[in-house]
Amino acid sequence: MLRAILDHLPDQPEVLFGLAELLSEMACFSEALTQLSRLKKVAPGHVGLDEALGLALLRTEAPDQAETPLRRALVQNPAGAPMLNNLGAAFMAQRRPADAERLYRRAAVMDTGTPAYRKNLGVSQLLQGKLVSGFRNYEARRAQKVWSWNRDFSGKPEWRGDAIAGRTILVYFEQGLGDTVQFVRYFLVLKAMGAQTIFLCQPELATLLASVPGIDRLIAVGDPLPDFDCHTSLMSLPNRLGTTVATIPGGIPYLSAAPDLARWWSSRMPDEGLRVGIHWQARGPERSIPTTALALLAGIADVPLYNLQPEAGAERDLLGELGIVLREDIAPGRTSFEDTAGMLANLDLAVCCDSSVAHVAGAMGVPVLMILPWLGDWRWMMDPDATPWYPRTRLFRCPSRGDWDAPIRAAASAIADARR
Repeated sequence: MLRAILDHLPDQPEVLFGLAELLSEMACFSEALTQLSRLKKVAPGHVGLDEALGLALLRTEAPDQAETPLRRALVQNPAGAPMLNNLGAAFMAQRRPADAERLYRRAAVMDTGTPAYRKNLGVSQLLQGKLVSGFRNYEARRAQKVWSWNRDFSGKPEWRGDAIAGRTILVYFEQGLGDTVQFVRYFLVLKAMGAQTIFLCQPELATLLASVPGIDRLIAVGDPLPDFDCHTSLMSLPNRLGTTVATIPGGIPYLSAAPDLARWWSSRMPDEGLRVGIHWQARGPERSIPTTALALLAGIADVPLYNLQPEAGAERDLLGELGIVLREDIAPGRTSFEDTAGMLANLDLAVCCDSSVAHVAGAMGVPVLMILPWLGDWRWMMDPDATPWYPRTRLFRCPSRGDWDAPIRAAASAIADARR
């Protein structure tokens, strides 16, 4: 109906603004931006225009352009916590976490009833390596209505970091598979404090995690729970334990492949020179490496590349043309995480996007060349090429949005150097 009205009244500000809002709600941000640009020409002072324009630009990956209208929106409403949060998001998208931190802090103080502001503050701090304050503020995520990983254990207290010797603690997973692999290292800390530990984990990781030191009992989601004294989320442990960059638990490797699986995969991966695994698809498209960029790796002479993806899928023909050894060809049906660990145990290094496989490789102590987008996740902080979470992982960051070729070329050069 709005489009019909717009056909008859093409310069009607309320219609343009209403259509832009509707398009934004439908996640059609480019179309919304078109309508807002028209509105800016006919009614540049329209109420709400700057905020809407800034958010549309932000959603279309133009945070540099979004900053100006969002600044104007903040001037128009300096007491508005949402305005502070929006401008903070623009700064984060420009990889300016220190600027974002100042705005998120103001928003969190101004509106204590919106936990997203404090969670965003925590993320901006974690990206800067301020782990103590970052993990503390990141706890606000659990107060968000949209947070789906909270669990209710009626009658059982949540562990807050107090003395735990002689007590049994249930730790439950939160968020993704990679998060679980990264943070299970904290079970050794709990054991050192004298706790008995139970871990409630994702079913697909249960076998792989069975040998993680510090876990007394592993329970897959859906199985009956034993008795316990207290509980906490796995990703709350860094906050409960006051983690700093210097006190990140090490002990790598804390994951290993089952010896029989490592031998089985060894028989299918000939030990002929440098063996390199590749994993390029993450669950989020923004973290996945475009398949076409893999050609830059495939040209390294006498270096076999093994596909760590469970299945090549629609990319099978292209990968075959590049000479990449397909996992389903050498081991049909072997798609489990335990088999992935078996493959990794026979590799000299792995090239990975930011994915669960990268975490498994890092936790096993396998050298990893991790290819990160221009705006990496908070856990990789701001160091250009190193991470305290995995000492044998090197980071290769896109120098600008969408420029995957540059870090792939750098990784290819590193592989060539390792081959010499």
